[in-house]
Formats: sequence, structure tokens, C-alpha cells
Amino acid sequence: MKVNFITKWVLPLFLGLLLVAEWNTVFAEEGIGGRSVDQEFVLVEGKVRSIAIDDGTITVKPNKGKKVLVIIEPTTAYTGDASLGEIKKNDVVKVWYVVDGENNIAIKVEKLPDLGC
Repeated sequence: MKVNFITKWVLPLFLGLLLVAEWNTVFAEEGIGGRSVDQEFVLVEGKVRSIAIDDGTITVKPNKGKKVLVIIEPTTAYTGDASLGEIKKNDVVKVWYVVDGENNIAIKVEKLPDLGC
């Protein structure tokens, strides 16, 4: 009984924690999307007001505040149901970006689930 518990629960949990620890080490060394981890990330959450696939840009309008134009790069990560081709106007997204001069460079884009009826 103890061996079964260890092989079913303890060992996979330990291996999962080890994997997360290793991933965090790589993440800290390499940064996100090729960016240094000492850069300050900004988060905008809101509705997509425009998307230009050819230009690689998304404009997001938060509930409060001004619209934010972000540039999508090949290194931009996606989570949820997102990819540049699948995001459409009025989708609700979260975008983490860094300010690089006058440009907002998207690091990660998350498309939030549509909870409408």
C-alpha cells in the first residue's frame, strides 16, 4: 500500500516540483520573450479594439484609461486560446509588455474566455 501511494502521488509531485524549479531557473536566466528580467513589465487588460496582423499590432482598450497599442513580435508568448490569427476585435485579452523607446513590445498575450450568454 505504501509503495502504491508513493508511486502514484509522492513521486509525480516531486518530479513536477523539480520541473517547475528548473523552468524557473531557465526563465530567470533567459528572461521572457528574449527580454531581460530586469525590464519592467506592464499589464493591460481590456477589449481588443483593433488588430493588424500584417503590421503585427493589437490595440487594447482597458475599462479605464486610454487605448494601448502593442507590437507583437515572433518571440511573443501566447496562453489560453490565443494566437495572433485567432484574436479578434472585442475579444478580452491581457497583454504584458515592455516599453522600448516609443514602442510597447508585447511579451505575453492571454485571450480570456468569453463568458457571455
